Amino acid sequence: MFKRLQPQAVWQLVLISLMTVVAPLGLLLYHTTVSLQTLALDSRAVTEDSVAMAQNGRNAKASLIDMERVARQYMVIGDKALVDLFKSASEQFLAPLTEIAQLLGTPEARALLADVKEQQLDLQTKLEKEKPNSPALTKEMAEFSSLQRSADRLILQARTFSEDKLHELGRAAAQARENVIQSTLVLAPVTLALIVLFTYLIVRPVRQLKAAIRTLSIGRHKPIELFGPQELVQLAEELNSLQERLSQVEDQKQQFLRHVSHELKTPLASIREGVALLQEEVVGQISHGQREVLYLVNENGRALQQLIENLLSFNRLNFSGQAQKMTFDVSALVEELLHLHWLSLTHKRQIICVGGPQLTLTAERPRLHSALDNLISNAIAYGASEGRIWLEWNIEDDHFILRVTNTGAPIPEAERSRIFEPFYQGSVKRSGAVKGSGIGLSVARECVQTQGGELKLLTTTGQLVSFAIYLPRTVVSAI
Repeated sequence: MFKRLQPQAVWQLVLISLMTVVAPLGLLLYHTTVSLQTLALDSRAVTEDSVAMAQNGRNAKASLIDMERVARQYMVIGDKALVDLFKSASEQFLAPLTEIAQLLGTPEARALLADVKEQQLDLQTKLEKEKPNSPALTKEMAEFSSLQRSADRLILQARTFSEDKLHELGRAAAQARENVIQSTLVLAPVTLALIVLFTYLIVRPVRQLKAAIRTLSIGRHKPIELFGPQELVQLAEELNSLQERLSQVEDQKQQFLRHVSHELKTPLASIREGVALLQEEVVGQISHGQREVLYLVNENGRALQQLIENLLSFNRLNFSGQAQKMTFDVSALVEELLHLHWLSLTHKRQIICVGGPQLTLTAERPRLHSALDNLISNAIAYGASEGRIWLEWNIEDDHFILRVTNTGAPIPEAERSRIFEPFYQGSVKRSGAVKGSGIGLSVARECVQTQGGELKLLTTTGQLVSFAIYLPRTVVSAI
C-alpha cells in the first residue's frame, strides 16, 4: 500500500512537498484576503452612508432656515408669491430627511419623519389660509422651533447610526485581525511540521544512499532498505546488486590469492630444501664464495616465502581498513633491505651510499618495507652499471623524508606524470634477466599513502633519478 503512495521521481516528491507546504499558507492568504475585502466593502458602504446622511442633514438644516425666513417675510409683506417659495423650500427640506429615514430604516426614524411632515404640512396650510398678521399664523410661527427639534432628532439618529456603524466596523476589523493571528499561530507550526516531514522524506533516502556508497567504498556490504521515490529505490536496488557482485568478486579474489599462495609455496619449498642440501654439503663440498651465494639465495627464498605468507594478511588489512603500526629503527630497516639486495649490487658493481640520523618510526613496517624495497630494486635495475646509489633520510619541514637516488638515464619529462600508473612502463628499459611488470612504483606509492604520506619523483639535474618518501613528522622520534 505504501509503495503505491511513493512518487516515481524525486522532482515529483519535491513538487508534492512544495504544494503541501504552500497549501496552509495559501489558505491563510485566501482567508486574509477575503476578510480584508469584506472589511473594505463594509467600510466603503458605511463611509458612503455616513457622508450621505451628513450631507442630507446639512441640506435639511439649510432648507429649514430658508423656510423660516420665507414664512417670516410673508408675515411682514403678505405677498402670496412667498407661499410658493415656502412650498419649494419645504420640498428641499423634506427630501434629505426622507433619504435619511430610508437609510436608517428604523421605526423611530419613520415616526420622526411622519411627525416632521405633519408639522410642515400644518405650517404650510396656515400660510395658505390665514392672513399674514392673524393670531393663528403668529401662534403657528411660534411652533416653528418644534419642527426644528423634530428634524434635529432625526439628524441626530443619523449621526448616532453612523457612529454605531463605525464602531461595529472597528470591532469587525479587530476580530479579523484576531482571526488572522490565530490562524497564523495554528498554521505556522503545521507548515513547519510539513517542512520538517518532507525534508526528512527527501533527505533520508539520499543519506541512506550516501552511507551505502561510503560503506561500499571501504568494503563493507550491507543491504539497503529504502522508502522514497521510485528512482531512488531503483538506485538502491542497483547498489544492492553491485554489493552482491563485489562480494562475489571479493570471494573470488580471496580464493585466487589462496590458490596462488599455495601454488607458489610448493615450488619455493623445494628450492629452499635444495639450497639447504647444498649448504649442508650433502652432494659435495662447496667453496666459501659458493656458500655466500647459497646463503643469499636462502635468505631471499625465506623473504619470498614471508611475502607470500603475508599476501593474504596484507589483503585482509586492506579489506578491513585496519592498520597495525609498530615502532622500529630506520637504520635497521635500511640495513635489512641492503642485505637482501647485496647480490644484485655486487653483480652490477654498484656503490651504495647510506646516511641519516638515528631515528625511530611508528608506522606500518611491512608496507614501508615493501615501498622502500621497490625503490631500491628500481634504483639497482634502472641505475647505471658501476654507478652510485644514495639512500638518505632526514627531518625537513615537519616531514620525515627518505630519498633514493641513482645514477642512470633520467626519466623523460613527458613520462613523469604517468610514472606511478599501474602497469605503465616508460621508454627507459630495465636491466637484468627479470623483466618488470610496471606495478612496483604503483604499489610503493599506495603503501606510503595508506600511512598518510606521499611518494614523489624529484626534479634533478644531470644523469640522476631521485624518489622521495614523505611521512608526517608525528611518526618520527629521535633515538
